[in-house]
Amino acid sequence: MAENEKQYDLDVKAMLAHWPAIGYDASIDDVLSFYNNNDGEKATRNTFFYKKKLTDIFIFSMLLGKKEGAKEDYKDNGKGRKSTIDALRFADNPNYVWMMLAVAIDEISKKEPNRDLTEIVNPENAREVIDICEKYANHGIHELIEINSKEGFLGYEKLFETLLEKSEQETEV
Repeated sequence: MAENEKQYDLDVKAMLAHWPAIGYDASIDDVLSFYNNNDGEKATRNTFFYKKKLTDIFIFSMLLGKKEGAKEDYKDNGKGRKSTIDALRFADNPNYVWMMLAVAIDEISKKEPNRDLTEIVNPENAREVIDICEKYANHGIHELIEINSKEGFLGYEKLFETLLEKSEQETEV
């Protein structure tokens, strides 16, 4: 089993080696500040993102945007897009890559039901995957910023409780 897991990680790293950097909308002051102040050691001990990475913030934002079913384009036609997160940083948590692919595949399959979805993992389609995920993250980051500014750590706990309750209700159906 460990051998398969090792291969799994190597495959993700090989795929990520061809991906461009992932970005966020640095033209929005609150977004730029949030990413800058919550990256790893910069975050204070009592914050939700203490010792977390930009990849954690991005994925959390993306999943919140996806949960809401809301995407946001970059402001000013992407002029403020800051390509900060080297794709290989996602290799530390391969599940994040599979989450990104799942979000992109879900989106693409709705728009193009006849498309061969196995091609999504090809390096030449990485930009398409990243664009979809960035748009969801662009929306979700605003929810994180709002929670952080109003309730701080307790707000995230409430969000998790709500999501867990909703998940339990959905699985009971």
